[in-house]
Amino acid sequence: MSPLYVDTMTQYIYTLGGDISRWQKLWKPDVAAAAGWEFVYLRMGSIDKVSGQCYMDLRFEENIAKAPSFLRVGLYFYFRPNHDIQRQADFICSHLIPYLNESWFIGFDLDVEVSGGVVPVTMANRTKQCLDQIEQNVGLRPSIYTRSSFWNTAVGKVPWIVNYKT
Repeated sequence: MSPLYVDTMTQYIYTLGGDISRWQKLWKPDVAAAAGWEFVYLRMGSIDKVSGQCYMDLRFEENIAKAPSFLRVGLYFYFRPNHDIQRQADFICSHLIPYLNESWFIGFDLDVEVSGGVVPVTMANRTKQCLDQIEQNVGLRPSIYTRSSFWNTAVGKVPWIVNYKT
């Protein structure tokens, strides 16, 4: 097990990890583990912003085949609230179910980083609708992965969003 790290400015204790998608083309889980990572969240997929068709991340199969040998693994889906919520929830559930009982599986996040032009109340309702549907279908309540700078504008301020400094 990797050591815990202490942020000398805040005194917070944390473990190293990250999120990986097709954009990190050369990512290697063995190298990440050797550098002290304990976990990774892999992008499962998203929904096309034009066509509204769900798709798997181009590197998901490659990443999910390698990562569990080195790290605890969670999954995430890049959510678009201006597209069919049921379609996204169904896609997520069908691709999430095979991993739920794996010893390395640590959870699922709904990545909420775009509003697609929907107003805050609609954004909140559609996000909740997707979360509820996933929980009903697979018995797992997802977390929301977002940035406070986005969420505070797109939905409204809430006290529990972590504000990461990098």
